[in-house]
Amino acid sequence: MKAILRWNVFFLLWGFALWSGACFGAEVSSVSGFSLRHDPERYGEFLEPKKIEGSKPSMGLALRGDLLAAAGYGHLTLFDVSEPESPKRLGEIGRVMEGRQLVFYGEYLYLTGRTGGLMVVDVRDPEAPVLCAHYDTMELATGLCCADGIAYVSQRQFGTEMIDISEPRRPMHLGFVLSGEAQSVDYANGLLYAGDWGSRELTVIDVREPKNARIIGSGKLAGLGDGVYVRDGICYAATGPRKLRETPVFGHGLDIFSVEDPREPKLIGRFSFPPQAVHAFPDFWSVEVHEDGVAWVSDSFNGVFCLDVSDPADVKCLAHSVLPVGRKGDPDAVGAFKTGKGVVYAAGVHDGVYVIRTPLAKELSPERGSCPSLKTPILPELEIPECLTNDFTIFRTEGQALAAAVWRDECVWVAAGSDGLLLLDVSGGEPKVLRRIPTAGFAYDVKCVGDRLFTAESKAGAAIYRIGEDGSLTEESRLEVQKSGAPVRQVIVPDAGKWMVTKSGNSTLKFFDISNPKSPVFVFTHPIPRGILYGRDLSDGMSSRKTVVCTAQGNGLFWFGLDGERPYFRGTTFSGKVSFEHGSCWVGDRLFYFHDGGVSICREPETFEGSEEPPFIPISGLSRFGKPTVRGEKIVFTNRREGIVSILDIQNPEQPRIVKEYRFHGHPELPVWVKGRMVLPAGHFGVLIEK
Repeated sequence: MKAILRWNVFFLLWGFALWSGACFGAEVSSVSGFSLRHDPERYGEFLEPKKIEGSKPSMGLALRGDLLAAAGYGHLTLFDVSEPESPKRLGEIGRVMEGRQLVFYGEYLYLTGRTGGLMVVDVRDPEAPVLCAHYDTMELATGLCCADGIAYVSQRQFGTEMIDISEPRRPMHLGFVLSGEAQSVDYANGLLYAGDWGSRELTVIDVREPKNARIIGSGKLAGLGDGVYVRDGICYAATGPRKLRETPVFGHGLDIFSVEDPREPKLIGRFSFPPQAVHAFPDFWSVEVHEDGVAWVSDSFNGVFCLDVSDPADVKCLAHSVLPVGRKGDPDAVGAFKTGKGVVYAAGVHDGVYVIRTPLAKELSPERGSCPSLKTPILPELEIPECLTNDFTIFRTEGQALAAAVWRDECVWVAAGSDGLLLLDVSGGEPKVLRRIPTAGFAYDVKCVGDRLFTAESKAGAAIYRIGEDGSLTEESRLEVQKSGAPVRQVIVPDAGKWMVTKSGNSTLKFFDISNPKSPVFVFTHPIPRGILYGRDLSDGMSSRKTVVCTAQGNGLFWFGLDGERPYFRGTTFSGKVSFEHGSCWVGDRLFYFHDGGVSICREPETFEGSEEPPFIPISGLSRFGKPTVRGEKIVFTNRREGIVSILDIQNPEQPRIVKEYRFHGHPELPVWVKGRMVLPAGHFGVLIEK
């Protein structure tokens, strides 16, 4: 008994020693493989961060004068920073979904929200900010910069979209341009500079004619691309933690390029930060550069660094700061930062916003000096390809045409994004609008089973409607799939309406029993552990064994059974090999999985443990894959990233062949057929109806 007591006293004193060391200044150099402060000889003095009272976990910051804005999951918060070291909370907007990057422009604040699109907030009364516009972007709204009445929104795999914000309360689509994987962007004199993540590039884009933007140059980065900043003919690119095979330099750092000739960016300097342990998320790296040659760079868990970049060939680190260990057990990751009057504000992704006092910090001047502009002529207006005008009638929609469902053999319901639901009669030559029905959120998807309509309505969840004889809709139930406000983007209704499966946000599947449409019952959820779900990842339809499949990027093919009393997860095939451009569809009881220039024809595994992958059949002539839809002995591929529609003949499944292909500057979605004619939603292009 005495021995036990002695050990209890020992552990009590040991615990008190640890606590007192943390409270009274004993230095702890690292935790979980992350440094709490870096080598002062290389990275300068350590700057102590202090959390702002009342702040919430945040990923994005914007600063203008005495007004600081912070955004994260479910909030946008404004602070008065007239006393820079003591910000005071003013107003807040909840449920802004995933606040990512923020920009003050005019009298408004613009905010990207990944699956939540672009939000426009009136901040003239900062104590009562108002969400005055919500724009449905093409994909994951991530990076943002605003100039000359245009918002440039980078959307990862789907490039950068240009949006007219000359009327802030009514943003309008202008055009888009693809690059490697645009994470963040910056603008200077008609040129857009993109930090491309997966392709690890700095990409230069001529955007003087937004409808015909084009890439004119690029430079290789030492790591994953993200934040970029252009000043006086130099582009500064913050990079993330990956190492290129052709160089030993690790990707934590700042790459500096001369863009005097933007067609050929030239690397003139590089500075590397400590090679820290790395989590897959948060993965944010940003940069801003002042006119006095001082740059500030954030490097996620590594913290914030102040650099002297007056001589790009000999960059010196003046100071750094690392955020405190938070509730996740690691130093909090920096999502974004802004420099103010003698302070730096740093957004902590997990624990809140911090203020860092330092005489090195000053307000950022918007003036950036001159950057070169090109003298090449403006490209002509975009034209609709002749192949489309010959074969299709084009019906334009105000929002994006994202999905279609057949009703009564002559009509289609169209999910048209911000335009809500449209009921079109397509039985004749020209389509006729029978109904235009606003939805509570962006209309992303629609399915029709008998006299019921099932919709995915973004942040408003999934809805079930009864269709009247005249096409009117009566809402029977609505499913708020996630309290966090993650938008519902896809819905499928297999097994004649007994089950409903939804995709919410970019990483969650949910299953519901809808035997009673007025009172659906939640069954279970299946999170996607890594990667991102883009577009139509759930295969529409199932085998006779009642199996549905999700093509999950970075994970594999996920198989779900619907043959029991409740849906269940069966297993995974092609583990770790699936890309967002791959697709699968059922042809009878065989799953055709299209990938890597060919197809694997899969039969349902009896067991998933140690199951062998089926033989791979190459397909010649298929330039790019996409999401497949079966129609008799043909499969139609729609590649919404590249704007390609391909038709594959599978009369002989072992020797599939391409019979037709369309290319256009749009985003084709899954087609349906009315009286043998294909009806194809195509994003901002509208609805294509086969003649």
